[in-house]
Parts: sequence; C-alpha cells; structure tokens
Amino acid sequence: SAHHTSFADTTAPASSGPHAGDYFYMVAVRTKSGQLISGATRFVQLPRPGQTELVLPADGATMISSGAPDTAMDPSGLNLSVSPDIAGDGAERAIFEFRPLKALPNGASVADARLSVWCNGSVARPIAVYALTRTFDASQATWNSAASGIAWIRPGGDYATPSGTALPMDTADPAVCEFDAT
Repeated sequence: SAHHTSFADTTAPASSGPHAGDYFYMVAVRTKSGQLISGATRFVQLPRPGQTELVLPADGATMISSGAPDTAMDPSGLNLSVSPDIAGDGAERAIFEFRPLKALPNGASVADARLSVWCNGSVARPIAVYALTRTFDASQATWNSAASGIAWIRPGGDYATPSGTALPMDTADPAVCEFDAT
C-alpha cells in the first residue's frame, strides 16, 4: 500500500536456518504506470532464537586530542577523528558515552556488543576499543579533563584494558566501521 512506512518480516527463519540469520533486504516500489523502482540492498543479521537485538544511540560523543590538551575539540560529536600521533600533531581519540542501560530488562545478559560508526571507509591499522571508567561531559571534555574542573586520572581518558578491536568491514555500507565492544 502507498501508506505503509514499515514492514515486519515474520517469515524469515532464525539464525539456525540455512542462511545463519544473514539476509539481504531491498525495498522496491511499483508506480501507477507499472515502473519498478528499486532501493538500496541492506544486509541484516537476525538474532539467534531467544535473543533480542537492542540498538542504543550514544548519549554523548566528542573527540579529544593530545595536540590541544585543554581544548574541547568537537562537542557536537559530529566530526570525530581517531589517529595516532603523526608528525607531532598529537593523538586523537573519539569518546562515546552510553548512560546506564535502562533499556535492558533485569536479569538480561549481554551476549555481544558492537559499536558502529560512520567512517571514511579506510582503517589503516587496527583500532582498539576501550571502556571508559569515568563519565565525561561531551561539551567540556579535553585530553586533560573529563569535564571542567575534573581531570582524568591519566591524560587521554580513564579507561580499562581494550575490550575489542576493529571487526572486518563486511557491512552493506563501506562507510560504516564496526567494532567489537563486548
């Protein structure tokens, strides 16, 4: 119908099926004149039976740079960059905040966690994902401070050991980088 804006596929078998839960979807529209207009193909992975996938947006994101250790680089979180210290310009880190996961039901366990971000499609070296051990204010965070007047214990952010590295980019969109954050 011309008025439908969503679709729930109740016929696709779960990941135990012959496609292991991997499917490609495409939306196509047939005009009144009979012309068929096809949309982009999207890769979809269905969760295993008994599991649910929950997509959470970041509550805060910004970039911090050792080259400008006391400057809030991108409080909007829209133009983040990650790079090692190249030619003395300073290292850059993107930091994200996901406030307590209230969307998870009590007793739920997390089987897999991934961080998906738009990227330029080229990851020159593996990028590690670290869990921050301190909250930050995205509008105020710098290389030296989590917020105004609140220094990181260690410049560059307070974080635990790496929780994951870049996953192979086999998404339908080459501009999406996905990281294992389990």
